[in-house]
Amino acid sequence: MGANVISWTASDASGNISSPAFSFTITVNDNQGPVIVGIGNQTRGTQSDACGYTVSGTEFDPTVTDNCSASTTLSWSVTGATTASGTTTLNGAFMNKG
Repeated sequence: MGANVISWTASDASGNISSPAFSFTITVNDNQGPVIVGIGNQTRGTQSDACGYTVSGTEFDPTVTDNCSASTTLSWSVTGATTASGTTTLNGAFMNKG
C-alpha cells in the first residue's frame, strides 16, 4: 500500500498564491488477509503396483482471493505417513497408504 501526499494551494483574484501550500499524508494499509478455499477431505485408492497415490496436476490446489493483491503466495505441507512441503502446486507429492 503506501503513502499519498495531498497538497492544497489557494489563489485569489489578484493572482496571489498561498505560501506555503497546505499538505498532509494519507497512508493506506492492507489489514485484510487473503481468503483460501479448499476442496475438503478426499479419499483416493492406491495406484497400480504402488502403495500410495501421486497427486495429479492441480487436483488439490485451493483457490485464493485477496482484496489488494493478485500475487498471493501459496505454501503447503503434508504430515502423517508422508511429510513434505513446498510453495508451488502439490503436484507430485506422494502420500503413503495409511
